[in-house]
Amino acid sequence: IVYWRNNFSYYRVKTIAKIYLIYLIYAIIITIPLIGETTSFEFSLRLILKLIYPLLVLIVAANMFRKNEYLDKTISVTLTTTFIASIFLGGFAQKYWPSISWSIANFMWPDASFSDHSAIITSLALIWWGTTKKNRYLLLAIWLCASTILMVNRTGIAATIIGISFFALLRYGIARVLPLLVALYLLGMSILFLNPEMQRHMFNDPEKVETSNIVRNPTDIDFDTINSSGRFYIWQNLLDKFWRPNPLTGSGLGAVQKYLYSPQNLMNLNHPHSSYVKLLCDSGLIGLCLFVSIHLACLLSAYRVLYGQATDPAKVAAGFVICAVLSLFFIMGFDSSINFATPVMQYSFIFTGIMIGLSEPANEESEI
Repeated sequence: IVYWRNNFSYYRVKTIAKIYLIYLIYAIIITIPLIGETTSFEFSLRLILKLIYPLLVLIVAANMFRKNEYLDKTISVTLTTTFIASIFLGGFAQKYWPSISWSIANFMWPDASFSDHSAIITSLALIWWGTTKKNRYLLLAIWLCASTILMVNRTGIAATIIGISFFALLRYGIARVLPLLVALYLLGMSILFLNPEMQRHMFNDPEKVETSNIVRNPTDIDFDTINSSGRFYIWQNLLDKFWRPNPLTGSGLGAVQKYLYSPQNLMNLNHPHSSYVKLLCDSGLIGLCLFVSIHLACLLSAYRVLYGQATDPAKVAAGFVICAVLSLFFIMGFDSSINFATPVMQYSFIFTGIMIGLSEPANEESEI
């Protein structure tokens, strides 16, 4: 409604929007003949709506953010709401008042999606701390890191480390930040492999695993010992059923969710825990490449803005886009970020739109 009532134009984000529209049109075309066979109208429509949402917020943000003060308000509201949500949904809530946290999570977001959300917003808090020099944003980043660790969510912890690493690289450069990156690696590996509670989540039989050797040499990991929470089994099952018969085009949008919500699914999982697997099964290799290309276009746009002649507020947004997209690439491997478009996937698109809106003259066509 906002889009049409304000007669927004998509030319300001034309390259990203074109790739996105090509993906949507392609996905719809390959899905229509498969409705009633591998997929259904209901599940196809649900997924299409989730896929349309990031494109719409991208266009709206690019058209609405024309003043620098809008960025200040948006980041402040985003960080404040995430902090409030973390009180009820984060690791501290899960540890000290689990029944309340569980009830709120069922009403709002599952704990995994909030962990992924926190991982992305941690980068925003750090970037805003570096921009404003206000220590409360650094404290918020530390709070979110601690919350994510207490949630014992492997994907969220790894995505947080990725975001922090690229924030440090962008701000301080590789030469100055190399010791910090080594420290972050050792810290992350220690959290994932040496913490007793995390070991119980990581391995099927942690007492038989030499975790100290894995910290020193990650290639020593035996994937047969990894507790994948059913991921490896469901990935193999879904790929055999929906991708390998049609590797280029897949089985149509919504095919995976239709199967996982059906009585035929004997696994105790109702989403695939991998956006890459979901994309392969639903839209094939072509669809996966197109969808990843959308995020690569956002990344390239952010790089051009960050190292170009754009305004400082636009560069702030660009720095966050780089951290968010790179964290999201990891999250997509192990969680269903497409299903969680609002808490997880939307931020790289919102801030890409903000970045373009602040960096491009209002009446000139964007080349991004």
